Amino acid sequence: MSDSPIISKKRKPCKCQRCGGTVLPIVYGFPTHAAFEAAEKGELILGGCCIPENVSEIADWVCKECGQRYYKTMPKELSEL
Repeated sequence: MSDSPIISKKRKPCKCQRCGGTVLPIVYGFPTHAAFEAAEKGELILGGCCIPENVSEIADWVCKECGQRYYKTMPKELSEL
């Protein structure tokens, strides 16, 4: 993964804004058999089963080529809960 800061987005980017590469979803937790197969096909990235304590380190998507990470911005009304 990239050392650059995680970029905030309202939805999954079609392509990486840094290199133009393919952006894949990150799946956290213990993966299902289907998730293992999708990861092997290059359709998603397995993020691991241990969630970091620092929420700012959690990303929703990652660029397959350069490792740039993105996270989904929470709507204002949900972030205030």
